[in-house]
Amino acid sequence: MAPVLRNRKPEKVDEVAKNSHELAKGVNTDDPDAVINYLEHFAKIESVHKGRMIGVDSEGFDLLYMIHGDSKKREVRVLFKQPVSTVDEAKQELKAMAKEAHKVLHFDIDKSYVSPNAKKHIDWHMPKTKTFAFMTVVWTTVLLAVHLEDEQLPHSTLVNARHMAGGQDIFEKILFGMFIMHVVESFVALGLCLYAYVPVKATLFWLPTVFVFGIPSLQDCLKVAVRYAMHRDPVTFGIPKNVLNGHYMKYRRIITDKDLGLNEDGTFKDE
Repeated sequence: MAPVLRNRKPEKVDEVAKNSHELAKGVNTDDPDAVINYLEHFAKIESVHKGRMIGVDSEGFDLLYMIHGDSKKREVRVLFKQPVSTVDEAKQELKAMAKEAHKVLHFDIDKSYVSPNAKKHIDWHMPKTKTFAFMTVVWTTVLLAVHLEDEQLPHSTLVNARHMAGGQDIFEKILFGMFIMHVVESFVALGLCLYAYVPVKATLFWLPTVFVFGIPSLQDCLKVAVRYAMHRDPVTFGIPKNVLNGHYMKYRRIITDKDLGLNEDGTFKDE
C-alpha cells in the first residue's frame, strides 16, 4: 500500500500566468511601442520589424518578433528584475520597464533651453477662418437680438425674423444657454492645460478663445494638451502614440492576430 502524504502542501498557483492572455493583450493594444522597446533594450534585438507579447508569468514575459527583411518569427524571453506575485505587481513592473526602455532608447533630451535672441513662441492659435466667421455671426446675431429694440434693427426683415423666433425673450434664453455652455468648455480647457502642464501664457490665451469659439477651439486646445502630456510621460498617459503625427512608432509594428492566424480569444482558427 502506497504511503499517504498528509502534510504535503499543494503547489502554488502562478496568478500572473493565469492572467497571461489579458496582460499580454493589454500591452499589445494599449502600448504597442513598449513591445518594440522591450525587444531592443532588454532583449538586445537589433533591426526589429515587428513584435508581440505572447505571455506573462511571475518571473518575466515572452515576446515574438520579426527582423527587417526576414519573415521568420522568433521568440525571446525577458525576465523581471524581481519575481512578482500578483497581476497588479506585474502591471507595475511592465510599466516601469517600458519607461526605462523608452528613456534609454529615445534619449530624453532636455529641450527647456531657449536662446536669448529666439522669438518666444506661444503654443496657441486662433480657430480656422470658417469657425471664426460662423461664431462671429452667431454671437453678433444673438447679442443684437437681445439688446436692440425693433426700431434700432437695421432692416425690417430682422424685426420680423426676431418676432417669428419668439421675440427678445427667446434670444435672452439662447444667450444664457450659450454663456453657460461656453463657461463649462472654458473650465474643461483649464483642466486640460493644468493636467498637461501647458505653459501659463498659452493657457491664458486658450481660455478666452475657447469661451468665444467653443468646441472647435476646445478640440485645438486638447491637441496641444495631449502633446505636452505625451512628451512629459508617454507611457503613463496612455494615449495611442499615433495621434502625434508619427513622432512615435505605429501600431503596424505589432504582430497581429491576423499575422498569426488567431481568433480574438488567442486560439488558432483551426481549433
